[in-house]
Amino acid sequence: MPSSPGSDSRTSRGATPSKFAVVTLGCKVNQYESQAIREMLLAAGLAETDPLAGADIVVVNSCAVTLHSSAESRKWISRIRRESPATRIVATGCSSEVDPNALARADTLVPQSDKYALLKALNIPSARPGPDSNIHTVIRSFQGRTRAFLRIQDGCSRRCSFCAVPLARGRSLSKPPARVVEEARTIADGGCPEIVLCGVDMGKYGRDLSPKVTLPDVLEPLLDLSRPTRFRISSIDVNDVSDRLLSLMASSDRVCPHLHLPLQSGDAGILRAMRRGYTPETFLERVCAVRDTYDRPAITTDCIVGFPGETDDCFENTLALVRHARFTRLHVFRFSARPGTDADTFPDRLPDRVVSERARVLIDAGLHLAADYRSALLAGPESAPPCTLDVVIERSRAARSSGLAGRYVRVLVTDPLPPGSQLKVVPTALDGTDVVGRLA
Repeated sequence: MPSSPGSDSRTSRGATPSKFAVVTLGCKVNQYESQAIREMLLAAGLAETDPLAGADIVVVNSCAVTLHSSAESRKWISRIRRESPATRIVATGCSSEVDPNALARADTLVPQSDKYALLKALNIPSARPGPDSNIHTVIRSFQGRTRAFLRIQDGCSRRCSFCAVPLARGRSLSKPPARVVEEARTIADGGCPEIVLCGVDMGKYGRDLSPKVTLPDVLEPLLDLSRPTRFRISSIDVNDVSDRLLSLMASSDRVCPHLHLPLQSGDAGILRAMRRGYTPETFLERVCAVRDTYDRPAITTDCIVGFPGETDDCFENTLALVRHARFTRLHVFRFSARPGTDADTFPDRLPDRVVSERARVLIDAGLHLAADYRSALLAGPESAPPCTLDVVIERSRAARSSGLAGRYVRVLVTDPLPPGSQLKVVPTALDGTDVVGRLA
């Protein structure tokens, strides 16, 4: 097994490390935490390089949501070990708590719960005081990207039967609103045009604070920041999409008209077995509330296929709900049993061939729905005019620029524009999975 933090290993016995790299697997929260690690190492005087370009240290920030996620961490560690044998590999992230065997070939294992003790584990003097807890970590930028992830909440106090994340990250914790606002101001002042608010169970934001606050309570002051940065709300439980949140989102064009509402299943029995806390009917009610609030909003989702006991009828219920909800993008996951979860012990596992076929059908349905949504942006129901899109340019090549709209579609314009430009675009045509438009 890897050594524990602070123990001797190849780098601590040799010269002081000068180059590092970070490999990030998994969610937006992990990407945020990797940025915090990156800033700590840069502040300590190390230079960043490619993970396979002779780095003295490579930090593998792992994910444990699925077996595939753990396998990806294992592959990265093996590849670095093979191609750069002198590199010290430090593994952290959710697999360190849930599936440490996946990280066995790393030199040092830093638990997710102690991720920001990484400098201590590497015997590198810190250039600035570390946070007093993980949730109080702040970042200053996001590596020059046009979208920054800002973690406002971590952990989860729910116990969905299939999910190992609470085992890895513990109970729900929230960053105080004042710290969120200050961190957002710093990122925005650096010129980042979009900030994505993210968390593990973000809809529960503020319930652990004293006094208690809610997600709208932290979103409202963010909209008063002087920079023209827009905000996107990341994944949120459908039960936490309150009327107040929708009203606040719709009150400002600085909030993207996009919500990611994980469905997981459209069958009532499977939802109960998953312990998701809503029914197909209540889920659709909130989807309708979002559509009543916005003109052509983007509503994206996650679905799990092959959950133990999922019959043909259960799957058909999911397929029907997905089509009825008219999701604009669909992420499909095959059920993956995770150690320590209740679902790991459930009987009635499905054959791989059945799960693969259901995944194929659902993915195909999602692709058709996404195409329908892009078409609807050009001309809505009852001959509604094209939907003007707020776009942040991400890259420019020759005479074409591309970027992401607030409605979470890729947009092409035939104007050379610098990355980070914010503009309004009227869609005029489709080009595969992209929307083509002209400047408004």
